Amino acid sequence: MILDLRSLLHFAAVAEARSFTVAAKRLGIAQPWLSQRIRTLEARLGFALFVRGRSIELTDEGTQLYTLASQLPKLARDIGSLADQLSSSSRKSLRIGAPPYANRIALVNDLLGELGTLYRDANISLEVGWSSHLVERVRDRELDAAFALMPFDTTGLNCIDVGQLYRLFVLDKDAASEGSVVTADTLKNRAVAVFPRAVNPALYDQAFEPLIKAGIELVPAAFDGRPMRNPVSPGELIPSYFGIPDPVSRPEEKRFVGSTAFSLRFVTHDEAGSSLVRAARTILMRPTIAPVSRDVDRATAISDG
Repeated sequence: MILDLRSLLHFAAVAEARSFTVAAKRLGIAQPWLSQRIRTLEARLGFALFVRGRSIELTDEGTQLYTLASQLPKLARDIGSLADQLSSSSRKSLRIGAPPYANRIALVNDLLGELGTLYRDANISLEVGWSSHLVERVRDRELDAAFALMPFDTTGLNCIDVGQLYRLFVLDKDAASEGSVVTADTLKNRAVAVFPRAVNPALYDQAFEPLIKAGIELVPAAFDGRPMRNPVSPGELIPSYFGIPDPVSRPEEKRFVGSTAFSLRFVTHDEAGSSLVRAARTILMRPTIAPVSRDVDRATAISDG
């Protein structure tokens, strides 16, 4: 015999309350409708569940049936609670790490925008940090993906090249009109804002070796470009950051003569990853994705490696 579970839940509520009126209030339904529902169940079973009078009592058959039916309300609540947990845990999320200048790179903004359009219910977050730290957070599974500058250890990681960036130096208007590169002579007697070497020694050495050899003073700076030591006169400090040189629209931004480009990569775990991670990879590998150089704007002083 196949019985309606809702009718059994209603029966359990009446048996527990020993009152149709009380049970109806607890269930939020009309008492006459509940009484009819129980009579329909009794007709289906072929025996009475209650002895009706000034008060109601369970029949012998009703008592036996209630032994099992009494477990249904708690079971229903447990199933509902588990369903809520499963629904919450299955909700799509994507945690992406990016260097401080990421909001000035159209590629990053375009990726986040397209993912947000494709997965409207997903929770997509962007966390800012130094590249080397972001890579380790991906490796430790604290982040699902990250934009990071080479060099770094790629063992166990899936890396997609998304563009080439140079270390740029922001000069005053007088110096800006002199060619597309900056030389040691231009930087003489000036200090250059750089990220702290401890953050990413390998990238630091590659990016600033030409300046070190030329005897240029390097001043560690924080995310916002403020020097991490004093005294440094604002007029003596040359802001620097990673980006794409654009001599037409931003002639004040120059790369150091003879300097090389650094690869910006999208880093994920070596496994396939979630559907959001796979979608991000697919978008970034499309030939139509916006080039990394578009809309790279200059920071106030420094951007991470």
